[in-house]
Formats: sequence, structure tokens, C-alpha cells
Amino acid sequence: MQEKFTSQLISFRDARDWEKYHTGPELARSLTIEATELNRLFQWGDEPTTTAEYNNLGEEIADIQIYLLYLAEKYNINIENEVEDKIVKNAVKYPAIYE
Repeated sequence: MQEKFTSQLISFRDARDWEKYHTGPELARSLTIEATELNRLFQWGDEPTTTAEYNNLGEEIADIQIYLLYLAEKYNINIENEVEDKIVKNAVKYPAIYE
């Protein structure tokens, strides 16, 4: 997944000459802003119930993923490998109570 979407995103970015804006700090801030927008959808403890609310939820999650992919590409990080490693670390740090 990472390679397919990253390639598309880089083509999109480069066609608009946006790379100069994609510094690490700017991408991290943009990621935070998008995460805040996701949080706003749950601001009053509500769950999405309408099609529009689900669409908004999906769009915010997509925005977050896009900025994660841009960051990973910038710093040559393989997200899938990092997630796999983190799962192993978390399993050691937080052993299962029930199996």
C-alpha cells in the first residue's frame, strides 16, 4: 500500500511544485492539524451516524494517512516495517492478560 499511494502522492505534489513546502516540520504540523480535525468530529462524544459524518470521518483519516506517507517518504521510513516492529515491542511491553 505504501509504495502505491506514495508514488501517486509524489506525482501529485511534484505536478504542483509543492515539494518546497513539504519540510519535516510543516508536514508534522499538517499531520497534527488533520488529527485535530478528526478529533473535532468526536468533540461532544458523538459517534458518526449519517452518511455525511462517515464521509467526513473517512476524509480526515485519509488526510492523516497522506501526511504520514509524505513524512515517511521524506525520511525514507517504511511504515509497514515500523508498524510490525512496534507491534512486537508493544506485545513485550504489554503482555496479554487473556489468551
